Amino acid sequence: MFKLRSHYKYLYRTFLILSICFLCFQCKESSSKENLNKKKSALEKSKDFGKEDIVNQIDFSPYQGFINSKNGLNIRNAPNLESDKIMTIPAGEKVSILRRTGKFETLNLDNNRTANGQWVYVSYTPQNSNKEIMGYVYDYFINFSFDSRIEHKTFTDIKEAFRKNKTCVMDKVSKNFLYSMKGLEYDNETNRPTRVRIEIQGITNKNAMFQRIDFYLGLWYAYGEVPCTAINYFKKSNDRVIGELGYFNIWDYNMDGLEDFAVLYDQGGSAGSWYEYFFQQDNGTFEQEESFPFSLFPSSIDFKNKTITEGHPVGCCKISTATFKNTGKNTWKLIESTTEDLTIEN
Repeated sequence: MFKLRSHYKYLYRTFLILSICFLCFQCKESSSKENLNKKKSALEKSKDFGKEDIVNQIDFSPYQGFINSKNGLNIRNAPNLESDKIMTIPAGEKVSILRRTGKFETLNLDNNRTANGQWVYVSYTPQNSNKEIMGYVYDYFINFSFDSRIEHKTFTDIKEAFRKNKTCVMDKVSKNFLYSMKGLEYDNETNRPTRVRIEIQGITNKNAMFQRIDFYLGLWYAYGEVPCTAINYFKKSNDRVIGELGYFNIWDYNMDGLEDFAVLYDQGGSAGSWYEYFFQQDNGTFEQEESFPFSLFPSSIDFKNKTITEGHPVGCCKISTATFKNTGKNTWKLIESTTEDLTIEN
C-alpha cells in the first residue's frame, strides 16, 4: 500500500510540474506576442518619422573615425583636458568610437576661433603593436560618420543638433540632407581658406547618417569665412547654367539616382575651376571619387544614355570637349573627344 501511494504522489507531482510549465509557456508566448505587436506598432509609427518620436531608435554600436589633426590627438584617461594624457594618436590613424559621453565642450583655438565637440570613449591599436589602448578623445578632431538616431528621437532634434554652434547651414538646397561648410585653416598671408570642414546630416526615414569630411583646398578666391552657398542641379536639368558655378554643387554625377556633390578645389585659370567629387554610397554617406574622369565641372549629363560631357576653352581661340560613358560602378569610357575653333556669334 505504501509503495502504491508513493507512486500516486509521484504522478501527481509530475502532473503539477507539467501544468506549471505549460502555464509559464502560455504567459511567455502571450508576452512575446504582445512585444511583437508593440514592435509592429512602433515600426508603423516610425514611418511618420519627424512628426512623432522615433520609437525604433537603433542601438549603439562601435563606429570608425580618423584623426584629422595634423599634430595628432591626445587620448586621456578621463573626458576633460585636466586628466592625464595616455599618449598622442598620430594624424590619419583609425580609432573605434565605443561610447559617446554626451559631455560637450567648447575649446579656444588659434586665430580667435573655437572648436565645439563632444568627448568620446575610443579604442586604438598603434601600428606594429597588438596592444589596444582605450581612453577619451575630443571628437572635433575626428572625421567620422554615425546614425543620429543613436542620440536623438525626432528629426526636429536631429536638425537642431546639426545647427548648433554653426554659422553656415545649407538647409534649403536639398530635401534629403542638411549641409554645412566651415573654414578650419587659413593662409597667414592671404587669409584664404586652406582647409574646409564639410558636415552632412541625412533627414529622411531611410537615412539619418551624420558625416564629417575635412577637405584640403588648392586656391580659392574667397577670403575669410567660407561662402555658405550651394547649387542643386539634382533632377532639375541635364545641363548646368553657364556662369552659375559655385563652391558647392549638387548633382547626380554618376547617374545612379543618388544625390552627389562637388566642392571647389582650385579656381584655376582660363580653362575653368577645378572640383573634387563626392559620391553618395548605399549607406547614405559620401566618399571622394578618384575615378571620376573630370576635374573641371561637367557641362551636361545625359541620364538616358549614361554619358557626361565637359567642355572648356583652350588658349585664345579653341574649345576642347570630352564625353565619357558610365559603363559600370565607378568605371568610365571615353567615347568622344574634340578640339574645335571657338566661334563668336555676331
